[in-house]
Amino acid sequence: MLKKVVCIGLMLSNSLGWAGCFNPGTLKLPFGTNFGIGPTVSAAVNSNPAYVAAILNARDAWNVTAAANRIGGWSGQVTDSDCPYGPRQIGAVRFYECPKYSGDDIKFELAYMDYATGSITLNLAYSWSLNPMPWEHDFQSVLTHEFGHVLGLNHQDNGQCTETSNLTCATSPRAETMSASDHSGETCRRVLSTNDINSANALYNGGF
Repeated sequence: MLKKVVCIGLMLSNSLGWAGCFNPGTLKLPFGTNFGIGPTVSAAVNSNPAYVAAILNARDAWNVTAAANRIGGWSGQVTDSDCPYGPRQIGAVRFYECPKYSGDDIKFELAYMDYATGSITLNLAYSWSLNPMPWEHDFQSVLTHEFGHVLGLNHQDNGQCTETSNLTCATSPRAETMSASDHSGETCRRVLSTNDINSANALYNGGF
């Protein structure tokens, strides 16, 4: 899923425990940061209001952490393009059709969060669903993961900062939402694991 980043986890001594997976110096997202939506997402919302609930549920999943209420709804603004060049947009486009995302390094990614703009884009080269069949990816799960990147978190798996993960919901029902991989047909990553919560708390405890 996923944003390719160098995962620099902060590891404290065993007596202090695990401090979470995020880049040192990560800027905390201000309270109530709103998002615009691209025309494809806008059309999906207008044709099926359940997409509204999925977006809000993905946002609100993080409200059980110290990052609560950092992500607002969306501004009501519909942007001109699904290739998000501006700040804080949720778009959906086939990456190979988007000049910004057509590079070999990411064009096969399931989704991408651009740290320069804070925008999320879903790759329509894959099949998406609100209630995924085994060959489809879960819209809400992936968006929850990408909101984690928006908040400043890196990939993790089994409490370790890593870009490699083979866990499935069947083998680990509480697999991290911030796992580096997403498997089609799965929805367990809609709900944060303890390690996801610990990462957000480690970054956001102490206010701004």
